[in-house]
Amino acid sequence: MRLLNRYIITQIAVPLLLALAVISFFTVANELRDHVDPAGAAIVQTALLQVRPQDLLFLAVLFLPTVVIYVIPITYMTGILLAFGALAEHNEITAMRAAGIPLKRIVLPVVLGGVVLAGLCFALQDRVQPPAVARATQLMFIDIPLRITLDKLPEGTMHDVGGWRFYIGDRDPDERALYDITILMPGQRGETWIYYAQSARVLPGRERTTLQLHNGHIILPDEEGRLARSTFNEWTLTAPELVPREEREDRRALSLAQLFAQERELRQAYAAEGASDDRDELRRFRREIGERIALPFASLAVSVVAAPMAVRRRRGGKAYSFAIGAGVFLAYYVVMMVADRSGLLPMGEAVLRAFAPNLALGLAGVWLIWRVDRV
Repeated sequence: MRLLNRYIITQIAVPLLLALAVISFFTVANELRDHVDPAGAAIVQTALLQVRPQDLLFLAVLFLPTVVIYVIPITYMTGILLAFGALAEHNEITAMRAAGIPLKRIVLPVVLGGVVLAGLCFALQDRVQPPAVARATQLMFIDIPLRITLDKLPEGTMHDVGGWRFYIGDRDPDERALYDITILMPGQRGETWIYYAQSARVLPGRERTTLQLHNGHIILPDEEGRLARSTFNEWTLTAPELVPREEREDRRALSLAQLFAQERELRQAYAAEGASDDRDELRRFRREIGERIALPFASLAVSVVAAPMAVRRRRGGKAYSFAIGAGVFLAYYVVMMVADRSGLLPMGEAVLRAFAPNLALGLAGVWLIWRVDRV
């Protein structure tokens, strides 16, 4: 019987790994696009130019635990359907039944594989995903933006750098030279000093960057509020430090225990103050907790319902397998949409509603396995 278990799992593993590799590639690419392409700021677009190939590879590895949790149920069910389809096409299931092996016994290793994958998904989601997402967030929102220097800011746009406002008309990247420079610098009394220069050179230092301006003028208010103007042939300014963008709050960077702790604090704050912001945040945390608990069991749910359907199939072909898979996930999605409710739910109800698709498919699968050997 161990040989039978190994044979069935091997038949499932090949299409599972192929589907996992293909779907994970596109899912990780979509994850990167959603994170590194926020709308708007030109300085963000410049930060993207500082992304190195090794950064993309590192980010893909960091986001892989997050996307694999969603991909494994799809690919595992695909592997089950394709493997049993191939076995049926070559009459191997008929041969097993003729040898006295019940279909329940053939389905058993598939269900046990779903149990193992459910445990693996839970461990990935609770132990591997949080530090990986935290590191990816730091890389995207701190490390990569800090690589930008003044000579790499896009031209034709006003930029806010460390409280200063910079405008660059044109540039010479090879010489690190800038042209048509305007700088609005806050003074000590709250006034604004305006620098204009025909050209400038960026002189990077160990600690701070120096900006050497050429052929320009300074406009500054005097004590009576009038504007005074002076010209210069050369002027040196110590540029402010670039401040990275504020990191996005990502609940995926928290473990399940940390989510429960945050939920408890939000519940207490909402009970004390009743603020709408606390209510919305509490709703989001409870929804996240429900998904964290329910999602790992999707692999088990789809295996329980897909295995008896696949092992009793009377038709072959990959199209039929994909049709069964599409039907299972359509049922999963419909139950999820029906169970979903907006608004603040009690913790138990939020978890139960998130678990409803797994429960529905699991009960249907148990019924199918119970009847799988009936003629």
